[in-house]
This record gives sequence, structure tokens and C-alpha cells, in this order.
Amino acid sequence: MCRTYDIHFYPTFRYFKAFTKEFTTGENFKGPDRELRTVRQTMIDFLQNHTEGTWPPACPPLDPIQSSDILSFMDSHSGQYHAIVFESNGSYVGREVILDLIPYENIMVSRALDTDKAFLGTLGITSVPSCYLIYPN
Repeated sequence: MCRTYDIHFYPTFRYFKAFTKEFTTGENFKGPDRELRTVRQTMIDFLQNHTEGTWPPACPPLDPIQSSDILSFMDSHSGQYHAIVFESNGSYVGREVILDLIPYENIMVSRALDTDKAFLGTLGITSVPSCYLIYPN
């Protein structure tokens, strides 16, 4: 397996683009270091930027939502919890939480930026990152 994918040392990280039909050895991790935080952020950047159109169906949206979307979540009764992580633009916290909670069926996670201060005040959010949980009922 290591020879097939040109892996010469551990750990080695390979990225494979969604919907690839032909054999590929993937793209090699090219980061400044192999620290866990750097690897997670690089993987998120790669995932968020690797497609030129079709988003993989198994991958949840990672882009931030708008205040109007949050209000519509509050009005709908979807039958599941919806967590919204409010964060600054350069933060990875929301995207990490979204990806970490994929296996859980009863919770949907979105991220929103801290740009609409009045809206954050309405929700009682005074600092970021913060999480706002909308109950299913």
C-alpha cells in the first residue's frame, strides 16, 4: 500500500479530491509543520477549496451562514438540534466542530461570523467563539 501511494515515512497525509475516477496518489501534505493544529487547519482549507463546482454530498457546508438563515432555523421545527458557532473570520473553531459532529444524526452545526454585532447582542452573545443551540421544539 505504501509503495502504491508513494509513502516513504510516517505520518504521511494524502488528500484525495471528491469524485476522482482515475487512480491517483493524492496530494501530499505541504505544511510548515506536522503539529495537530496545523494539520487540522490545512485539511479544512483543502476540503473547503478543493472542488470547482460539485460539493461532496457527505460533506456539510463549511461557509458561514447569514443572520436571516439563523432566524429561519429558529422558526422551523426540524426535529433536530441546531448549533450555531459564532466566530471571527479567521477562526477554525466552527469548521472543526461541524466536521467533528458529522457522525451525530440529531444535531446540525453551522457557523456564523461575528460581523452583525446587533444580532449577536439580541441573542445574548458577548464574545466569540460562542455556541448558540436551537432546540428541536
